[in-house]
Amino acid sequence: MSAPKPTRRVPAALAYAIRDRDDSRCVGCGDRVDGDLYQTWAIGRRIPSAPRGTPATDPRIVLPSNLILLCGYNAGCHRAIVAHPNEARARGLRLWRSQNPLTVPVLAWTGAARGAVTLASHVTPFYVDNAGIRAVVDRRPNPLATAGRRA
Repeated sequence: MSAPKPTRRVPAALAYAIRDRDDSRCVGCGDRVDGDLYQTWAIGRRIPSAPRGTPATDPRIVLPSNLILLCGYNAGCHRAIVAHPNEARARGLRLWRSQNPLTVPVLAWTGAARGAVTLASHVTPFYVDNAGIRAVVDRRPNPLATAGRRA
């Protein structure tokens, strides 16, 4: 299957599929999103499209593995990821062009309380594939990995 032609805007049908995959919750903050596409919520690209004025040539930018649901279109988490790319990269919300979205997990915010809490206890890591499926990463320790080790 060939990749779709890269565009600046994610097609509406794909955007709604990403919203359904992410359970209508912003991956950045966990807030429920509703309202109109490109008004109150947006689809963020983990690998950003090319800068304005240049053609979008990377076919990965419109694949489901590269897309995440974010609150705000020109505000909210959508703006925060653009403004703070290093923090976003630490959570897999933004990637370098050399990275593969299929192999870098996304750390989605699942905690209700914000503030003085540890990030690790309030995020759920998951992988996304190009079929639009989320696979949660098992964070339980593997007993076989620690077998035979001395304490």
